[in-house]
Amino acid sequence: MLDNKVNIIVNYLKHMKTKAAVFLNGAYPPDYSYFYILEHKRARADSVVVVADGGLMFFANHQIQPDVIIGDWDSADVTLLKSFTKALTITAPAADKAFTDGELALDWCLNNGIKEAVIYGGVDTSFETDHLLGNIFLLFRYKEKFNSIIMRDYCQEIIPLKDESYAGIGKPGDFISVIPLEEKITCSAVGLAYDPGGKTYRFGQTTPLRNQLAESVFSVEIKGRAVLVKHF
Repeated sequence: MLDNKVNIIVNYLKHMKTKAAVFLNGAYPPDYSYFYILEHKRARADSVVVVADGGLMFFANHQIQPDVIIGDWDSADVTLLKSFTKALTITAPAADKAFTDGELALDWCLNNGIKEAVIYGGVDTSFETDHLLGNIFLLFRYKEKFNSIIMRDYCQEIIPLKDESYAGIGKPGDFISVIPLEEKITCSAVGLAYDPGGKTYRFGQTTPLRNQLAESVFSVEIKGRAVLVKHF
C-alpha cells in the first residue's frame, strides 16, 4: 500500500502538475453541491485534488475521489479513510500540531511543486466569521509563495492583491468589491460602472464595496494591499 501511494506522488511530479484544488473543512451548501462536484471534475484534468480533514465529509457524501488527504481527524471520522485507499493520506498528530489543516495542505502543495492553488470551503463558512477572516488572511500569508492563490465558492471569488493588477471576466451587473487591508490604497479600474480613477481608500472604508461590471471584461489595479471580491 505504501509503495502504491509513493507511486501516486511520483506520477504527479512526473506529469508536472503545478496546480491544486484544495478543499477545506468549510461549508458546502447542499443546494449548490453540483458546483463543487463540477469544480472537482474540472480540477482532476490538470490539478492535484487535496482535502483537509473535515472537507473529506463532502467527498464521502458524494462519492468523489481526492488525490491527497491531510489532517489529524478531529473533524472527519477516521474510518472514512477506508473509502479512499488510492489517495495519499498524511496524518498530523493532534497532540503537537502547530498548524491548521489548511496550512498543512498548502505547505504540502508548495513542497510538491504546486504553483497555483484554488481553495474551496473557505468562503461560505455558515457565518463562522473567525474561520472566514482566518482564511482570508491565510491567502495573504501564502500569496508570495504561490504564483496564484484564490478562494472560490458557488457565488464568489476572493483574490488577494498587493501592488498589482487583476483582469477577469463576468457578466454586466456582477458585483466587484475592493477591501483595503492597510492604512491606505489607491484603486483604478476598467470595465466597471464606477471608475475610481486612482482614488485613495483607507483601511475600513466601505466606499469601494459593491461596484458593478459594466462590461464582460474588467481589470482592477491596486497600489497597496487589498482583497478583491468578485460576486457572480
